[in-house]
Amino acid sequence: MTGVNRKAVKPEEYKTLFEEENRHWWYKGLHALVLDTLARQGPPLPHHLVDVGCGTGGILSRVEGDCTCTGLDLSPLALGHAKQRSITQLLQASAEAIPLAAGCADTVLSLDVLYHRQVNDPQGAFHELARITRPGGILLCNVPAYPWLYSAHDRAVETGRRFTRKTLRATMAGTGWQIQRMTHWNSILFPLAAASRLLRRNATDSDLQRPGALEQGLGEFALGLERQWLKVGTLAFGLSIFCVAIRED
Repeated sequence: MTGVNRKAVKPEEYKTLFEEENRHWWYKGLHALVLDTLARQGPPLPHHLVDVGCGTGGILSRVEGDCTCTGLDLSPLALGHAKQRSITQLLQASAEAIPLAAGCADTVLSLDVLYHRQVNDPQGAFHELARITRPGGILLCNVPAYPWLYSAHDRAVETGRRFTRKTLRATMAGTGWQIQRMTHWNSILFPLAAASRLLRRNATDSDLQRPGALEQGLGEFALGLERQWLKVGTLAFGLSIFCVAIRED
C-alpha cells in the first residue's frame, strides 16, 4: 500500500493514506510486525534505518528519534505528507537507483514497494537494497500475495505484480540476501478479504478507507492473534508475504 514509484496514484489516495496509516488496523498490524522483528534482531533499534518506499512516513514516525532514519520515495506528494510527521531525512528516489553510499544502512525496509508497476526490475532493486546495507544488516520486506487476487485495489495503486513465496524467493536469489524467515500474514481474515477483493474486481477505486468500528475491532483482534503466533511460528497463507533477510558478506 505504501510504495516508491506511484506517480499515477491519485492525490486523494495519499491524503487518505496519511490520515489512516497510524490507525487503520492493517497498517497497525504491519507496523507491529516490523517493530517486533526489529526487537528480535538484538538491540531495540538499528543505528541507521532506511525506509525505501516510505510513502507518507507512517512507520518512520514510529522509530524517528530512536535511531537515524532516512526515508525515500519517488512521489513528492508522499514526501510532502511525510514531512508533516517531522521526519527530517527524506529523499526523492527510486528503489532501483538509491542515492546513498554502499553499506551505509544497518536495516532496510521495503514495505509494499517492489510490487509496483513502475519498478521495472525487482531483482535489480533487491541488488540495490543489498548495496546500501552493511554485511550482516537486515532487510524487512513485505509484498502482496497471490496473482489471482489482483483486484480494483491493485489497479488503483498501480500494482504490477503479486507474489508467491516461490516467486519472491526466485526474485531474491543471487541478489546478496540470505533469507532468514518468510511467512504469510493477514491469514485469519483471508477468506473474507479475498472474497471482498474478488467481488470488487470491476470497481474503480482502492479499498483503503476509514474502517467502521466493527471492521477495525475485528481486524485488530485478528492481527493481534497472528502477531503472537508469528513470534514463534509462521503462517502458510494470507494476503501478504513478510520476509526477513540478512545481507551476505
